[in-house]
Amino acid sequence: MSERTRDGREWEIVRTVGTDAEAQLIEGFLHANGLPAEIESVRFNQEPVNFGDMSKVHVRVPAEHRQEALRLLSELETDDLSDEAALAELATEGTDPDTLIEED
Repeated sequence: MSERTRDGREWEIVRTVGTDAEAQLIEGFLHANGLPAEIESVRFNQEPVNFGDMSKVHVRVPAEHRQEALRLLSELETDDLSDEAALAELATEGTDPDTLIEED
């Protein structure tokens, strides 16, 4: 599924996760590997329950970067890295994990 943004670029979903934190980790991983990425949250929270499809968070990249993003994410899964290990890997590449989380 793709969507055009205001600037006319076509963005495609490369991963759907259940939490904003996980999406931010994936977005940061893609940025650290030189790919533009953004988060699209369709989450609706009514504590203590999340509602089905309304609890998803999408990570999107421009269509022309889709294959590279999927390859990188596949390698990440193949390596079976935990969130902490992925953050440690980002840190060794010179990316400060604390800068990956953007505040509104």
